[in-house]
Amino acid sequence: SVTAVLNGAGQRGRLLSGELHPEKSGTRYCDVEVMRSIKRRSLAALRKQMEAVDSATYTRFLLRLHGVDEGGRGLDALRNALARLEGAPLDLGVLEREILPARVRGFTPSDLDQLLSSGELVWRGLEAGGQGAGRIALYFRENFDALAPAPTPAEGPLAEKLRTALAARGAMFFHDLVREAGAFAHDVLSALWALIWAGEVTNDTLQPLRSLSRGGEPDRKRGVRVSRVLPGSEGRFSLVGYQPVSETERRLALVERLLLRHGVLMRE
Repeated sequence: SVTAVLNGAGQRGRLLSGELHPEKSGTRYCDVEVMRSIKRRSLAALRKQMEAVDSATYTRFLLRLHGVDEGGRGLDALRNALARLEGAPLDLGVLEREILPARVRGFTPSDLDQLLSSGELVWRGLEAGGQGAGRIALYFRENFDALAPAPTPAEGPLAEKLRTALAARGAMFFHDLVREAGAFAHDVLSALWALIWAGEVTNDTLQPLRSLSRGGEPDRKRGVRVSRVLPGSEGRFSLVGYQPVSETERRLALVERLLLRHGVLMRE
């Protein structure tokens, strides 16, 4: 029979048999040399897809990937934009004036504060800068433990008093922290921001960082009045909770985030 002839050719090494078609089921037969040719052509097509491109082509790809000038509206669009920026060191002023408005139509800083105050998003200080400016990173709460760098504890007795008070009472307003610390407000604020930049303390909005970077001057573009409180003391402060994760989990989360942000990664 035909089947016997085909099986005989298979035993002699001239034919391959099995589930050979990606879209069709059932046993099929193929000449060995034909199959080798198919594999060579398939590999060549895959390699061509991975060929290096020039910087202009990659830039166009990144613009599409991040939805620059093509973004949607609302909190879902903001979540999508933040997912690609998660964990990246960012200057808040640049983030709110340039990066997010280019990705989310109709973006306002209050949208960012809404995600923070709901607990969905958390920010961590990374690096202090001049005149209150510095770099922060934003994380979705469920990814924080795997992506955020561990804190470097701030030193000093006043920092320890604030740390103890926040651990005992949870989120606190600045005037309560001053009372607990029993120190001058300016000294408490300085120690508090040392804890923030060390990654130990955060706030439920970004308003203290905005006002600190402005030196307490009103944001005339948004019509914000001059506050009586010290710049950088607004909102409620709380300790950042860190739960340990394995090194494998941490590296996997980082690679996934970098792929989402850049689209392509080198082995290094």
